[in-house]
Amino acid sequence: DGDSDFINGDRKFFTGRRRILSYWTDMGQTWMPDTLGWSINGLPMSMVSFGDTVFMSTFGIYRQTTSGARWTLKTLGGMPVTSLIASGDNIFAAAGFYGGIFVSTNRGLSWTRANNGIPSQGTEGWGWMPAVGFALSGPSLFAMIGHDSTSVSYDFYRTTNTGQNWTRMNSEPLILSSWKPQLAASGKYLFVESMDKGIFASIDSGKTWLQANHGLPGIAPDTSAHASVHGDTTSVQFSISSSDSGPRFSGIYVFGGNVMIGFGNGVWVRRLSDFGKN
Repeated sequence: DGDSDFINGDRKFFTGRRRILSYWTDMGQTWMPDTLGWSINGLPMSMVSFGDTVFMSTFGIYRQTTSGARWTLKTLGGMPVTSLIASGDNIFAAAGFYGGIFVSTNRGLSWTRANNGIPSQGTEGWGWMPAVGFALSGPSLFAMIGHDSTSVSYDFYRTTNTGQNWTRMNSEPLILSSWKPQLAASGKYLFVESMDKGIFASIDSGKTWLQANHGLPGIAPDTSAHASVHGDTTSVQFSISSSDSGPRFSGIYVFGGNVMIGFGNGVWVRRLSDFGKN
């Protein structure tokens, strides 16, 4: 039921609660509908672009070559694609419903599975654990993958060869919100934003994790908080009000030596160098 927005050059795509995809080219003075060919199955989940060509995911991956033109379904129709990321001419897609990861090496013209190293689902082996997000850091691409069918525990994998092989980084799953977490990376630093559990940080490329909510107002353990092992460390998980009046985590971004998060009605900033200090 939430809103989504994506920026591509001088265009900004917006989806409101009525699931209407719109865009502007004049800094928001005029909004124009952009739904020609768009599926009514759901909200956009992620976007990447190459010049004027835009790829946007929902239940499948859609492509548009110019503002207002028809969106065309390119692949993975019917499968929820929760995240897209571009690396050079390559596009990676995180597919839910045990689809794992797909990659295109020709800017979306064709797609292949890239799940080598990612476990299959259960004993049946009929699919791969669902991928929910990506983060790019230099030559390394990190993926957040479901650990089991609970939809709240996640593992972190890394590839340095365009998805040909994936290596699991953590030894124990990280327990997060059931709502889609967000992943960000810079160098050895990885961050996960969970809507109702806050920020988790890793300073060793995802091997170990600690909660990183210090300094945010109104964050305190409640009766549902419990110890959980993340890698080699033990941290306390916090439950944060998920009502409309309670604080919400709404985004995370790493830029210029800082990590920035959306929290409540504001944006909070912390230096990367602060993490890992005693």
